Amino acid sequence: KEAPDGVDVDIERVLEGFGADLKNLSLAEFSKWKSSIRSGLNHKDQNMGQEADRYWAQIVNDGLCFNRKELALEYLDSLNSPKAVVETFQLLRRENRKVSVKMFGANADPALLAAPSPVPGKPQPVLLVGANATKRRLGSEGGASYYPTETACRITK
Repeated sequence: KEAPDGVDVDIERVLEGFGADLKNLSLAEFSKWKSSIRSGLNHKDQNMGQEADRYWAQIVNDGLCFNRKELALEYLDSLNSPKAVVETFQLLRRENRKVSVKMFGANADPALLAAPSPVPGKPQPVLLVGANATKRRLGSEGGASYYPTETACRITK
C-alpha cells in the first residue's frame, strides 16, 4: 500500500507512458484498437436491468444524453489516424484535469495536512482545509459559487 502522493506520481507516469505509446502506434494497431472499442460500444444490453441502468445514469446526473453510444461511435469513426488521437490526448493533458481528494479525521497528524507534492510540469496543487474551504476558494476566483454540472451531448472538433 502506498501513500496517496506516491500514487499520484505513478498515475502521471502511466499517463505520460500512454501518450508515448500513442505516438508510436502503427496504422494497423490503430485499426485494431478502433475495432475493439467499436465492439465494446456496440455491445447490447443483456437484460432489462442493464438497459434501465444506462438510462437512469443519464437521468440521475441530469445529463439526459440518451444517444451517448451513437455519439461515441460517430466520434470514433471521425478518427482516421493515430495522430488524431495523440492530438486529442495532448489537448486533454495540457491542463491538469485530475482532482485528488484526501479526507483526514479531526486528530490527523499535521504532517499529513501539508500541501501535496507538486508533479513536475503540472500546475501547483491546491490544498483546501475545512468544510467550507472549497466554497471560499470558488468565491475568491471570480465569484463562482458552484462547479459546472452540464455534460457534453454533442461532438465538437
